[in-house]
Amino acid sequence: MSTVTMTLTPDQARAIAGMLEVAVRVHLCQFGEIEWMARMGILKHQTGRSLASDEWDMIKYLSGRMSGVFGFSPNASFGIGSPQVYIDAQRGYEVKKVLDKALAEWREPNPKGIRGVDYDGLIVRYTPDPVPAVEVKE
Repeated sequence: MSTVTMTLTPDQARAIAGMLEVAVRVHLCQFGEIEWMARMGILKHQTGRSLASDEWDMIKYLSGRMSGVFGFSPNASFGIGSPQVYIDAQRGYEVKKVLDKALAEWREPNPKGIRGVDYDGLIVRYTPDPVPAVEVKE
């Protein structure tokens, strides 16, 4: 079996995990993610400014319409395990879960209190692929 090894900084790995999150959500028809990204200032207007609330409302409306094109009500979507979901989305999800866990444990190896979902790792498998492996080294 062939494997691929990448060397990244933690910031680069975090960015990849974020991009996987967006890609997986689009595959699940969770178009509201675009509105959230605009509200958080991640997506900007062509001029570089953050969007205004009326523009967020337009994105919310349009993302709801996009969901309708795929047969969903505005806040409904596929689940990651749905048979209609493209396997690359499931692969991306599995990689993201492993990546999130490795970064969380590197950032805070012994969290106090409630641990976030990033510490869960890959609990449920959706592909027949080998389990992705991520290791953070100093």
